[in-house]
Amino acid sequence: MEKTKEMLEQEEKELNEKAKKMADAIRAELGLEDLKKDIMEKMDARDTKIANDSVLKVFVSEDCEKAVSELTEKEKNQAFAHAVWFGDHNALKGLSETNADGGYTIPQNFYNLLLAEIYEATPMRAEVTIVPMKTNVLQLSMIDHGPNVYWTGEGVAKTTASADFSNPTITAYKMAAIMYLTDELIEDSAFDLVNVLVSRFASAIATEEDKVITNGNGTTQPTGLFVASTVGSSAATGLNFDNIIALIYSLPVKFRKNAKFVINPYQVGQLRLKKDTVGRYLWQDPIAPGQPGTIQGYPVIEDYWAPQDQILFGDLKYAYWLGDRQKMTVKLSNDTETTFVQDKTAIRVVERIGGTVVFPNALRKLTSVH
Repeated sequence: MEKTKEMLEQEEKELNEKAKKMADAIRAELGLEDLKKDIMEKMDARDTKIANDSVLKVFVSEDCEKAVSELTEKEKNQAFAHAVWFGDHNALKGLSETNADGGYTIPQNFYNLLLAEIYEATPMRAEVTIVPMKTNVLQLSMIDHGPNVYWTGEGVAKTTASADFSNPTITAYKMAAIMYLTDELIEDSAFDLVNVLVSRFASAIATEEDKVITNGNGTTQPTGLFVASTVGSSAATGLNFDNIIALIYSLPVKFRKNAKFVINPYQVGQLRLKKDTVGRYLWQDPIAPGQPGTIQGYPVIEDYWAPQDQILFGDLKYAYWLGDRQKMTVKLSNDTETTFVQDKTAIRVVERIGGTVVFPNALRKLTSVH
């Protein structure tokens, strides 16, 4: 009987299975699988050691080098600052994560130092509510009004009511701070590198955050407190005691407990000269060093970015939300024409933030018309 194609294929399959079983039995008898496993484990250990020795060993100072796994939190900050200052990309890779544009995510502990310095350098970030952003746009749903409350008699039809919702949007924008270092400064530096980098960048970033929280344009920057069109506004000819009292009491009582003034220093100078109807100055000096001056008992934030002809009053933390999109990143470059020709290195720190007034009823604005 002539074998069919299917029969031949089945015989071939059975022979292959028998051959495989015989090979497995021989390997098991000789211990080849255990030998192979041992070899692979040793190769993996060798590769890991090579990687650790070549990438994860970093300088914590000019003459001290350690493996990343051995560093304390303080030494990690020193190592990161050293790597940024001297352009050590291998160390930066070992200490942080790379991102799409070739930069490096600033490590959390170093970021915390930078953020603490920013809080010290700016009044406005500490005055508003900070919210994390997982996407570039944060859509919010807020109850503006309602529900309403009614009294009703027994057996009388109840009045229905609904809450009014608004949908403010916070959009994240990119802000970059760049510092140029000369090659000579890098080579000869004896500074505390952590403090130099933190203080320089914190000062620059804090100044810009102050500016946009107060007066950002809302198109390429966060929307500033004075720019938000939803804030209730009134106008007055000049500034006097009556205008200030009217501004305070135009704010709903529930927001007055934590309310503050935001005023340009020029306006502060004008207000310090104003008196009430019995000759008492409106402005009260701080009761202790480091405390703000007050008007009618409410603290005053002096902000150079506030318009000279406007005064803001309200609960800033309730009214304004600042969104942090992601951790700050740092990028190094000496490839641009300026840096190459002038023997400089550019350090570029990027953060992405957004902000807007989400509860406009917690603020009031007064414009002085001359």
